[in-house]
Amino acid sequence: MDIYTFAQKYTKYLKDLTHAISDVAFEKLPDVLRKPGFAIIYSDSNDKHMVFLTSLGRTNRVIIDGKETRHDGREDYTFVRVEYSRNTLEQILFSDTYHESLPFITFKADGSTIGRIALANSEYTKKYWNQLNGSFIICDGIPFSITREASLLVYDLVYGFEIGNRRQEKLIEFARLFGSERIIPFNEMDIRDNAFRDFFVAVGAIKKKEEETVPDVWSFTGFLKSLERSVKENVLILGSYNSDEDFDKVKRVLKNFGYNGFTLKDSPDLPIQSNLEKLCSGIMCCCFIIVFDSKPSGHLAEIGELLSKRFRPVIVIRHNHQPSSYFLEDKIRTDEYFKIAIISEISESELLPHVMWAKDKISKQIERFNEINYWRE
Repeated sequence: MDIYTFAQKYTKYLKDLTHAISDVAFEKLPDVLRKPGFAIIYSDSNDKHMVFLTSLGRTNRVIIDGKETRHDGREDYTFVRVEYSRNTLEQILFSDTYHESLPFITFKADGSTIGRIALANSEYTKKYWNQLNGSFIICDGIPFSITREASLLVYDLVYGFEIGNRRQEKLIEFARLFGSERIIPFNEMDIRDNAFRDFFVAVGAIKKKEEETVPDVWSFTGFLKSLERSVKENVLILGSYNSDEDFDKVKRVLKNFGYNGFTLKDSPDLPIQSNLEKLCSGIMCCCFIIVFDSKPSGHLAEIGELLSKRFRPVIVIRHNHQPSSYFLEDKIRTDEYFKIAIISEISESELLPHVMWAKDKISKQIERFNEINYWRE
């Protein structure tokens, strides 16, 4: 495997992650992940390699060594390969600085990261960034280099410089560097782990906005509008409450994907509300449902209701192929709104394909409803 093959598999995992996260989280993604543009693969004469990602919003074409490549218009990255560049990777990233000066930082470890920062020399900083509110580093040469043993993720990094006394600023949206070919991951699991780590590092914690003020006068219209955001980012979790560890793990994973995992016991019991009514309210407030099926409990009755109503996609998680009861197994396996997930350990990578399945079901359901209810805004 070489850097080009790595880039294809790596960007596919990044793309899968953007499909799996909640719609609310997706809207907050940096453009380079939300609107794929180019994946430019560089290899220099020092055996260093880089996958440089740009968003489509920045440019729809690139010109390298006099050759122009235009974006193909698809939703995936358009790949451009540059082999054995005359410049080093560091010079490619910071082409308008003094190449003869020593790097400000030398990265020597595998899995290093630098991002969300501004770089410039002291003169530029005093001239243009004196009032800058944020983090920046003053360096008078190439900001950094990597050794043969190092790999580096660079994201959301601004580099300031001047050309002919004119202010210039270059944004490095997303770049994955390797100090040598032997550092590049070769097997599928390592590539996946690299993509997952880089994605969640670059995106960071997705913070919720402050809750909107509840109006003094309740209205049914206002209530329904308040559900719009809820059904985009909430996931109902059902199962036996005797195993809180699984609940906590899946909530953590869902949080990384931009979802709020909740259980029925998280909400207050209304005196007038039956248990079935409480289940229905939970279903109405979520985008999909996860059911832990490890041992017989009240969740079997809840599955029966979910099979009856079929309002939301349902992921049934089991740690092995043995269901807690075979009574509803035939219906579960034959219902297209149910998906059985055999997961030994709850993690982002294990849950990813199942969340993607749920989101695909949701998207197709929305399309069908829009075709039928064409008058909806």
